[in-house]
Amino acid sequence: MQGITGGHDRTGGSRFDTTGAATLLVSDLPDPADGGTERRLADALRRCVARWGLAKTTIEDIAREAGTSRATVYRLCPGGKLELLELAVWCDVRRLVDLVEQAVADAADLEDALVSALHGAMCFLDGHDALCFVREHEPVVFDQFLDFERAEQILRCAGDLLQPAFERHLSPDDARATAVWLARLVLSHVQTPSPSLDLTDRDDVERLVRAFVVPGLRPLANRQPPAGAADTRAGRSPGTATT
Repeated sequence: MQGITGGHDRTGGSRFDTTGAATLLVSDLPDPADGGTERRLADALRRCVARWGLAKTTIEDIAREAGTSRATVYRLCPGGKLELLELAVWCDVRRLVDLVEQAVADAADLEDALVSALHGAMCFLDGHDALCFVREHEPVVFDQFLDFERAEQILRCAGDLLQPAFERHLSPDDARATAVWLARLVLSHVQTPSPSLDLTDRDDVERLVRAFVVPGLRPLANRQPPAGAADTRAGRSPGTATT
């Protein structure tokens, strides 16, 4: 499985290494269903940043918002606010990927999967108050945090988590490439929104996907036979062993 730069150490010490010295597997990403202290701190940071921005948010603000102590924050995140920010970001990345994964799983075909995934992701991010505040009022912080290295981490994470969902429609390699492409498009639009394209409008997303995406992917989908089709064409029942 692909790794993501950053360490997650439940025995103590830094959970996310912002120097890129360790490797985090996607299976180690924070679980969105976990309602423990880590998740409460991540949610508290998000609410504080949405109100005041990252620069004005203190550890004391986050602890108060989460209903815990400053000491607890530093015990879980020894790196302080920046490490807690990493935790909050990866919580949101995992939550977003899970949302997209479900949208792809519920889709009727490849086009529907792409439209639902892209539309769902952009609606999620458009409704993220902390992200929107930092992008508008602290653009330098926003650009620094979504630098090339972190963007590549997010792309690898998306490929790992979304590849199985797209394998309903594409070969494993093509499914992974499609998942990474989708994540790249979302990141690009978040960093530089188009004034003429609203990806929270499903009609706009459908036009984009039909005009520029599906024509390139349809040949790949057509060459990927349904499970068991190869055996049937060969005159065998699906799953019959060859000799």
